[in-house]
Amino acid sequence: MTNPCGCGDSENLSTALVIEPIPPTQCPATVHETVCIQAEVTITPHVEIGDVKSFCVSGPMIGKKCDGTPMRNCIIDVSQKICVQIPITFSATAEAVPKGIVCGTPEAGECTGHAGCTHTQGFFKTHPDVTDVLIGDFIDLGEDSIGTSFRVTILNKNDVWDRLLPVPPQYQTLYIQLLAAKLNVLNGATCVAANDLINAADTFLKNTTDPEGTSVPDNLIPGLTAFNEGTLDGCPMHCPDSPDDSQ
Repeated sequence: MTNPCGCGDSENLSTALVIEPIPPTQCPATVHETVCIQAEVTITPHVEIGDVKSFCVSGPMIGKKCDGTPMRNCIIDVSQKICVQIPITFSATAEAVPKGIVCGTPEAGECTGHAGCTHTQGFFKTHPDVTDVLIGDFIDLGEDSIGTSFRVTILNKNDVWDRLLPVPPQYQTLYIQLLAAKLNVLNGATCVAANDLINAADTFLKNTTDPEGTSVPDNLIPGLTAFNEGTLDGCPMHCPDSPDDSQ
């Protein structure tokens, strides 16, 4: 049967339009509060009988009864002062309960926030299995080989990390932070401020032909470093649990 819209069999239309839902991006946050925890401890008496032993204190008394009135048992009150040591571990649990949502103004287009998390150059240097996949065929620092641009491949990436390129130290640092920033973007961490810094660094390297006589702009290295360390305003945070993420 033809669908009124002219798009084929209506019986298969519902199947064709099934779209798997995309899980929402999470925004992790950490909060803390100093609290005083109070506990009520109850001490309950506990007594155990050890091995009971009997001893003879005299010979048998033939034809003689015990002095006093025989009873079914004897009750002895015994007391002992003790010190009760009670180890206590204080901790707390927490739960978050949604309180509602305050709606904003709908706008067209994608969100302008950020996604992912960042690593510093130390992580990418010590995790070549990750870095090589992200580099792919190559990553340009700048554009092609124009000016002081440099094309990074999996074969020469250590020339950047180990500062072996024949440029002034300031340029070597720029190469390192720019490469780390581009790897972070390829790994899913991005924001407007980082993209602006990356584009500015590429343009600077492309247009600079005399590195000995041209200083790197003051904002590039600190800005790219802050992005890689997860401290650049409005950009992704640093990835947790990265023990090899040295500077």
